[in-house]
Amino acid sequence: MSSKKNRGKRAYNKGLQLEQDFAQWMQRKMGYNRTKFREFVNGKIATRPYEIDIHGIKEQAFWRLITLLGIALVVLSILMIIGELDVVRYYVQDVVSLIRLKTKAALFIIGGIGLAIGYWGRSKHTQHAWVECKNLSTKVKRDHIFKLKSSVKDVRQSKDTRWQPDLVIFVSGSGYDIDALNFARANGIVCYQVKGKGFEKV
Repeated sequence: MSSKKNRGKRAYNKGLQLEQDFAQWMQRKMGYNRTKFREFVNGKIATRPYEIDIHGIKEQAFWRLITLLGIALVVLSILMIIGELDVVRYYVQDVVSLIRLKTKAALFIIGGIGLAIGYWGRSKHTQHAWVECKNLSTKVKRDHIFKLKSSVKDVRQSKDTRWQPDLVIFVSGSGYDIDALNFARANGIVCYQVKGKGFEKV
């Protein structure tokens, strides 16, 4: 019984290591800003949520900058309202007076607009990747691909989810059989496998 538990623990740790390695590789080689592990998303049909090994998030730097500037201006205006930054208000009030608004209110409004535009831009121009990882002792079979395809389809049809996958990736530590690859390509699933200390697209 203990040997069975040990095998299960080793298999779990192998899978976890593959997830961590690929998440780091996504950030280094694929331009993803953030990666999250073991997230749950709701489908339209399934009552239980699906667990995603890696959620990759790729944001455009421009929209991130607009959001950060908006946050900074809102915080600045709030501090000025409570009287903490009168010196800053003195230096910027001439610029803001050109639009006939008091300094504090103008900064708050401009910051709020920047924040709203930044969040809108990020929501429209952020790419989300659903990554499934398998570190098996045998090659990935078409059943694994079919299961992922069905899960993704259910989530994409759901309105009760915070994000939708734009890209679906399958990662294998032991390769794929030919049917698995053919089925993945026919359904728009991008396949990677371990190669040396990195990964290659297959």
